[in-house]
Amino acid sequence: MKVIELKDVWEKYRIKYIEEGKVFWEDFWTLKGINLGIEKGETLAIIGENGVGKTTLLKLIAGLITPDRGEIKVEGKVSALLEPGLGFHPELTGRENIYLSASLFGLKKENIDSLFEEICDFASLGKFIYSPLKYYSQGMFVRLSFSIAVHLFPDILLIDEILTVGDIGFQKKCISKLFELKNKGLTLILVTQDLALAKMLAKRGVFLRKGEIVEDGSIEKVISSYIESIKREEIVEKKEEKKEVISYNRLKLISEEGRIKIFWEGRELTCDNGLYTAIYIEDKWYHSFDFPIKVKKINEKTLQIITDYPPLSLKEYIKINILTEKEIFLEIEMELEEETLLSNFDIRLEVASFYQFWMTNEEEGCFSGKFVNEIIPVRLRNHRAKELGLKGKEGFPNFIFSINNIDNWLSSIYKRKENSEKIVLQFSKIIPRRNQKSLPGRYNFFSGRIILDKDLVKEQTVSLFYPLLKKEDLEFIFAEGRGKIFGENKEITTGLGMYTSFRVKGIWYDSSLALWEIRRKNSKEIEVLGNWFYIPVSQFWKISLLDNQKILWRVETEISEKADLELEQISLMFISEYKNWIAQDVYRGNFLEEFSEDYDILPFRFFYGRANELKSSGQNLPLLIFRDLNKDNSFRAVVGNSDNLYKARLFQFQKNLSGEKLKGYFLGEVELTK
Repeated sequence: MKVIELKDVWEKYRIKYIEEGKVFWEDFWTLKGINLGIEKGETLAIIGENGVGKTTLLKLIAGLITPDRGEIKVEGKVSALLEPGLGFHPELTGRENIYLSASLFGLKKENIDSLFEEICDFASLGKFIYSPLKYYSQGMFVRLSFSIAVHLFPDILLIDEILTVGDIGFQKKCISKLFELKNKGLTLILVTQDLALAKMLAKRGVFLRKGEIVEDGSIEKVISSYIESIKREEIVEKKEEKKEVISYNRLKLISEEGRIKIFWEGRELTCDNGLYTAIYIEDKWYHSFDFPIKVKKINEKTLQIITDYPPLSLKEYIKINILTEKEIFLEIEMELEEETLLSNFDIRLEVASFYQFWMTNEEEGCFSGKFVNEIIPVRLRNHRAKELGLKGKEGFPNFIFSINNIDNWLSSIYKRKENSEKIVLQFSKIIPRRNQKSLPGRYNFFSGRIILDKDLVKEQTVSLFYPLLKKEDLEFIFAEGRGKIFGENKEITTGLGMYTSFRVKGIWYDSSLALWEIRRKNSKEIEVLGNWFYIPVSQFWKISLLDNQKILWRVETEISEKADLELEQISLMFISEYKNWIAQDVYRGNFLEEFSEDYDILPFRFFYGRANELKSSGQNLPLLIFRDLNKDNSFRAVVGNSDNLYKARLFQFQKNLSGEKLKGYFLGEVELTK
């Protein structure tokens, strides 16, 4: 039985800074997305460096503060030892504070009378029990605090480093008492830097780092992870602190501690981490600025940066060359010293948030929307855009980040709120087989350019459209995770067309973001395999053109490891000339001519429920039918409008996911009939 449960808990503090006489405030997230459950009678040790949120976590459980986001449930009486003297009145005596604390805990005077001598004996304060607390030493505070807490019969006891304050004799006495209470079913949560004490008292541990749970498991495993992290930090502290500068007229680049900063006319355009790389291996992100680097200035316009990743047995080589005062060439190579399980590889460029408009070589827009998990993603029509840009206002140049070859890469633009607000331009390499190790060797990973003060020329990125399937008046084209359907030479689909998608922590990942390969094809049938980026999902599609204007769509899904997957959707996005809808020949209605500003389409969802057949019609258009041919009723039908990006109609079959590894199956049918 869980007596403590935290679900997606976030806590922030508003921090005041005074620098050179100027006052400014920033939000600091001390805890981020904490999910934690603690069973009755369990002992949990929380470890981590100072300032990572350990005390804040205990205060939340104790009810001293409330979370900014998320949910906390606590069953039972809680006693907390967070700091010496907390909750005591300095003008009252030790005896008076015993009665005050116990009464606040809910005990009546007669109960306190019966416990008083026992508390005094354990605290061993002698006649100081009758002295005001303002005369107590820190050690005396600890004695009184602990003695009161353990004799009030709490269901849950929270302890924050307090045992390290008292003398050795009293520490041993406290530990013996804790073992006694544990045997009686006490739930104990201990924050400590004393790893031996943590190992002695707890079987389970949690390692907190930068406000997030890095490890949750056996205390031995958690301590090992913590020690490894400390060693890694020691490596970082020893890394070369050399700063190099290259420039050309108005343009200047500074390389410092694995971060590359870009300046234009003396003003920095980048922010925070600037240009850097991020590698995801075995459930952890590793950033180039966290490791030792060597910077070599080849000439006044060229730098070579070598980053050594000791825990990963790989090296990264970055070459930066200023071509003109408006153009920078960038090349990245990776050297693997042994077989390595690479999951994701990002090149990120963090830019100051004074840019209000974004652009690619195909589209443009302004930043809008609300933060989801500290991110506002820009919904691009094509995530294979080879040029990402920001439009400058007066005094700031246009900013373009481009890749020479977009094959096997995804492009994205988003705003991120992490201490401060920033814009991120990002290229992410698609590594299709996340469970397959890369062989040792040196690989060319990336080449691209950063261009300033130049307009983007609009051009369509060449998509890999596969040859069409055709039967009579029915045509189908598979285009990188999107299916396009044509009837009598008119496209019925639009936007994403036939596609699938998964929701993870409130963010959707659709099939156009996956890397696809053709397995088999003839004039009436195609088989393709897609591997998603960032999430452990692969899908096999088999699409067949049948007689009578029908398309059979078979989808086999494999989720290869545990992940925060919430929903799966099998979708058909079609043109807005379709005006009405019918579900299961029972429910019917008309589509609105309104579309959501954000990706949340709930206000424009017209039907959700059990139905295995959805129909729509429009003037001079064939009747469109989308069927779920599965017999297990695991999917729910959805009828809705898309958002303003596509201004389309949606038929969907949706399924809840548990986040566990699984293999799933969907069989659907699309029919066009007169």
